[in-house]
Amino acid sequence: MKRAIITGLGFSILLLAGCGGAGATEIWVPDDHTSIQDAVYAASSGDTIIVRDGTYHENVDVNVNHLTIRSENGSGSTTVVGSIPAAAQALTADSNGYGFNGLSDHVFDITADYVNISGFTVTGATIESKSKAGIYIHGTTDNPALNNSIKNCTAIKNDAGIYLKGAGVKYCVIENNTCSENEYGLRIVNAKKNDIKHNSFITNEYGIHLSNGDYNNISCNYIFNNRCGIYFKSRSTENIIECNNIIANGEYNETSGGYEWQFYNDQEEDVSATNNWWGTADNDEINASIYDWEDNPEKGDVTYLPKLGGPSSCAEIPEPVTLVMVTIGLLSLIGILYRSGVSGR
Repeated sequence: MKRAIITGLGFSILLLAGCGGAGATEIWVPDDHTSIQDAVYAASSGDTIIVRDGTYHENVDVNVNHLTIRSENGSGSTTVVGSIPAAAQALTADSNGYGFNGLSDHVFDITADYVNISGFTVTGATIESKSKAGIYIHGTTDNPALNNSIKNCTAIKNDAGIYLKGAGVKYCVIENNTCSENEYGLRIVNAKKNDIKHNSFITNEYGIHLSNGDYNNISCNYIFNNRCGIYFKSRSTENIIECNNIIANGEYNETSGGYEWQFYNDQEEDVSATNNWWGTADNDEINASIYDWEDNPEKGDVTYLPKLGGPSSCAEIPEPVTLVMVTIGLLSLIGILYRSGVSGR
């Protein structure tokens, strides 16, 4: 009897192991399916979709849990362009020069849990007066989108580079991405408890834009040369904002001595943004670059002290950006990069 029980138990273990192995499949595009969307339709939970080098014109809806979609050789080799409807063949650049009006939906649209997207350039997600994104994660309390990750992607010339929307979007990781020439580099609306780290937000209208976003960790990011570096509104509270390099966002105001605006707090709530590098150690310059209660008594305070005395080592400056910094005259900052400041705000 004991032998029979042991034999039965061993058979059950082997059966379970066999089921687990059978559930994980690699699907190659275009080898197995000609489009990424067709590969998603064919995928099951636990599968990995690998996309070979090339440019793909499509909008990808991802509703399969525990799915990995990655390029074979990185974002420099694999681009996904928001598809152009047949009815819209005339390409007309929008007023900002970002993409084309009225032509595309989200490039990647994620409504599942544990989806991993990595190694793509995403572009062309623009519809006039709509908010379309290179990579869009959205979920509600009843239909959440949890524990998703976006890594090593480049989002360029979209309405939003990366967009997290909804109370059901939590515990997502946005890491090692570059967002440039978008209306919003990163947009967060109602999403909470997400990690935003080691990204570069360069030359967008807004580098990072939060609306009613709470308990997010925004750390070790490079935020440079956006029209507005970081923008908060609508009760965005309890967020961690530290160890970022926030440099030369907005127009430089010679009268105030600051860039307008590195940080814009458009809400009544106070914000803590301590232990960041603001491109200078001069407290007056930093203070002049932050819009808060000192500019409008109806707005909350932004606390930036203590601050870093030099650039954050965990927020690396991309090599090509060094040339851009020179061309816009940031060499004038070199002399004050490591000048320490002591007075408080």
